[in-house]
Parts: sequence; structure tokens; C-alpha cells
Amino acid sequence: MNKQIRCIECKKRKETYHYPSRTNKQGVIKYGVKCIKCNDARKAIITETRLAARYDITHEEYLVFKQAANSTCQICRIEGKKLVIDHCHMSGAVRGLLCHTCNTRLGVLELLLDGNTLISSLEYLELSAQRILEKIK
Repeated sequence: MNKQIRCIECKKRKETYHYPSRTNKQGVIKYGVKCIKCNDARKAIITETRLAARYDITHEEYLVFKQAANSTCQICRIEGKKLVIDHCHMSGAVRGLLCHTCNTRLGVLELLLDGNTLISSLEYLELSAQRILEKIK
């Protein structure tokens, strides 16, 4: 019979293959204190809490967005990239899932579409260009 460990969450004794493990520098296998099932349940609770707190959506609503995205960024259409939640910074409403790069670019685009930010950005670029041209002369 294999070694058994008592899970600190569900209090059940289970064989070691039910636990996450890692090998330390000395080659000794170390096991987690919670079984994989309890670990996964805890991660789901943490994810749900974060989704609710930050984006005001449930885990089920997130799964609907995930299924709709089909592991593909909705802007660049590249499959297999890690997807992040895209939301409107004005309303807070979740729009969908995008890759990190497209989500960041969209955020910059939204900033530029704001009249004040666009004017400030253009003024900055003009002043920078003038300084660069003065150095070249």
C-alpha cells in the first residue's frame, strides 16, 4: 500500500497521487497539504471571488465568455494565447476575452479617443519632435 496523507481541508486520508507534488533540490518528493480535489475547489472559490469583486460577474458568466472566445483572441484571432478579461473602464462592463497584447492596445486606443488625452499626446509628440530636430541640427 502506498503512503497516505491526511488532507487538511477535507480531513480524508488519501494516497500520495491525490496530492500535488514537487521534488526539492535534494531529490526528495514533497507533497502538498491539500489534496488536488480540495486545491481545485479552493482555486475556483478564489477565482469566483476575484471575478465578482473586480468585474461584477459570476464564474458561470466568465465561462460563457470563455466558451464564446473558443481559446481565440477576439481581435488578433490567434488561437492558444492566454486570454484576459476585457472590460470598459467607463462602465466597468465586461466585453469579452482578449489576449494581453490586444487588451493593452485597446486600452491605449480608448485613452487616445478621449479628446483631452489625444490633444495632450499630440502636443507631447510635437514637442518631442522639435527637441529631437534641434539636437540633430
